[in-house]
This record gives sequence, structure tokens and C-alpha cells, in this order.
Amino acid sequence: MKELQFFTNDKTFTYIDVSSPTFEEEKKQLLMQDFVVSGDRIRADTIDSAIDKHKNSSGDRMKEYAVFSLVAGLFGGI
Repeated sequence: MKELQFFTNDKTFTYIDVSSPTFEEEKKQLLMQDFVVSGDRIRADTIDSAIDKHKNSSGDRMKEYAVFSLVAGLFGGI
């Protein structure tokens, strides 16, 4: 089973295998390149299924943010 940490910037996403001996160094380099940690680590049987899980959870967070933004805009002036 794979355990991956995902990172995003304003254009794309990438991931690092948490069990990699270079995980911390790779993470440091990504953060220096304006990537941010994207959600919790994802465990999956394959990398493809981990990517699917990441995309699904990212989409859910974006929907929640959009609803929150709308509500805050509607009631922000009250």
C-alpha cells in the first residue's frame, strides 16, 4: 500500500511517497517553490487510486469553500 502526501500550487499538483528516504528534502524543495501541503496523507493500493482520491477530496473542499464564500458575501454586511 502506498502513502502519499500531495502538494499544490495555483497551476498543478504533485505528490511524494511518504516512505521515500528523501521525503523531507523533497517536501522542503516543493515548499520553497510555493507549493503547499494539500490535505491529509492518502493511503491507497496504487498511485492512480491515490490521485483519484486526492482529486475527489480537492473537489469537495473547493465546493465547501465556494458555499462558504457565498454565505459570507451574503451575510457579511449584516
